[in-house]
Amino acid sequence: MLVFVLLVLLTFRLIVKVPVVQTWLVQRATSYLSGELETKVSIDAVDIKLFRSVVLKGVYVEDLQQDTLLYLPDLQVSISRFSYKKQRITIAAVTLENARIGIKRYKDPRDYNLDFILDYFSGAEKDTTSKQPWDIKVEKITLKNCFLTYKDYKFADVNEGIDWDDLAFQHLDVQLEDLEPRGDTLQFLLKHIAFTEKSGFVLKHLSSKTLMKPESMDFEALQIQTAGSDIHSNIRFDFNSMDDFQEFITNVKWNAKFDKSIVDFYDLSYFASELKNVNKTLELKGDVAGTVDRFKGKNLEVRYSKSTYFKGNVNMTGLPDFFETYIEMNAEEIAFNSQDIETIPSFPFDSMKTISLPEQIKSLGDVKFKGHFNGFYNDFVAYGNVSTALGYLSSDLSLKIGNVDKQTSYKGSVRLFDFDIGKFWNVEDVLGKISMKSAVEGKGFLLKNIDAKLEGEISALYFNGYDYNNISMNGRFAQKLFTGEVVVLDKHLDMDFQGEIDLTGNLPVFNFNSSLRKVDLASLNFLKRENNPTFAAEVSISLTGNTLDNAEGSVLFEEVSYKEGDKLVTADSIFIETMLGERRDFKLTSDFIDLRIAGDYNFQP
Repeated sequence: MLVFVLLVLLTFRLIVKVPVVQTWLVQRATSYLSGELETKVSIDAVDIKLFRSVVLKGVYVEDLQQDTLLYLPDLQVSISRFSYKKQRITIAAVTLENARIGIKRYKDPRDYNLDFILDYFSGAEKDTTSKQPWDIKVEKITLKNCFLTYKDYKFADVNEGIDWDDLAFQHLDVQLEDLEPRGDTLQFLLKHIAFTEKSGFVLKHLSSKTLMKPESMDFEALQIQTAGSDIHSNIRFDFNSMDDFQEFITNVKWNAKFDKSIVDFYDLSYFASELKNVNKTLELKGDVAGTVDRFKGKNLEVRYSKSTYFKGNVNMTGLPDFFETYIEMNAEEIAFNSQDIETIPSFPFDSMKTISLPEQIKSLGDVKFKGHFNGFYNDFVAYGNVSTALGYLSSDLSLKIGNVDKQTSYKGSVRLFDFDIGKFWNVEDVLGKISMKSAVEGKGFLLKNIDAKLEGEISALYFNGYDYNNISMNGRFAQKLFTGEVVVLDKHLDMDFQGEIDLTGNLPVFNFNSSLRKVDLASLNFLKRENNPTFAAEVSISLTGNTLDNAEGSVLFEEVSYKEGDKLVTADSIFIETMLGERRDFKLTSDFIDLRIAGDYNFQP
């Protein structure tokens, strides 16, 4: 009996190897499937080696609208293990060359053109009897030079870049290994994918260890390479159904851990066309979780260049509309310089114009910020420390950025440490470095626009060649004009001030009343004397100039005391008036002398 069975099996195997028999079996099978599926199914040729391999030539399947669903010029399947008793099959290799696959989704009802095949093989009625599922493993799948299309007929609009509702992948190459279905889970090692999408986007290489479930996808050790990008990451997507990918921005949650990666904005422009003229790259590292419109980034490092980068944590709500996006940022360090910023295309990126910065911002050089930022891009609270080429700042400010500088407003507190305010405002001949802490409220940052109320203390200020210390102030600074109250307790100047100082012209203008308890004129560079003269008085000044030789205006001194060496001069009142024209006209009126000098002369050598 056993010999008979073996003879039958051997005979069957020999018959099946006969080409004519194989062709007849294929014709019967395709005719049966055509009838069952109610569509055209055909195979040109077949070569079957029982339980070892199958080669199919010219496999053709139409969908129910008589369009091509699948065409396989050459399909090769080799089997390494097969056990009907154990319901186990291991396919050693599946190879498809020059295949054409056309997937469609209809407008109404929302079915796919391949649903009828999936429904047929899954069975119209579920078998409730207990059966052991087949253990299927595919060791290797290879696609060479294939063409895959996807079209969703619900959406007729044409999108610039990659259109997720109308995709076409040309020159599609795929290498999969160790594909194992386990219930509703599919896992495999994706060794390589490469293609050119009809939009022009070219994927040179993609690989990952992949786990797919009905409500999630995991891509471990993911590597993506294009002409300009090189991304290394572990990414997980969570969703309710595949329909969520139609609303990817809001419905698909993702968790990504990026190793050092390079992202090319030109590649991103295929997914966000607004970026098409931003021909720059970013280096990216860190963890990101959430949805596109609401995500958190931890331990992020985003680098634009050696000098322009971000390190820290950030939460963003509102993307892709950046102008309506709320940002919470904890910056370990933000760094930039004007040379880098001015290479960035200006929004909306529809021309080759780049961001243009004012000269004052350029003068800051390399800027580094450490602190916190909460709010929208143009309406936020920022507190932290800033280092620049001109000095250091510490701030806790609420800032609203207008369309132009004079519309920008701010309120809060600020500290400056050795900040070269003279260079920042381009008045280096008058002002130098300043160290101060102050409450501030105002508008504008540029000297021509600034209008701010200040109340605070200046610990150091370089003015007219001298470093002043211990200054308190309460006033308003508007367009190089200061109006308010100042108290100075410097070792060479002890005074109170009430009035204004105007730096809008070539020379400073002084209009104020002051109690000068001590003024060391030589130390403060008002006079050049070996014996440092000291002056004290109650003063009312209306004067233009920063030296005796260019001064013009009037000064009233009361309760005057002038001491130089052993000499002491006092007066109840001294009135000085000086005018410049074709000649100098100097007048002095006092309770002990009246003097007028007119001519061409200088007070200082």
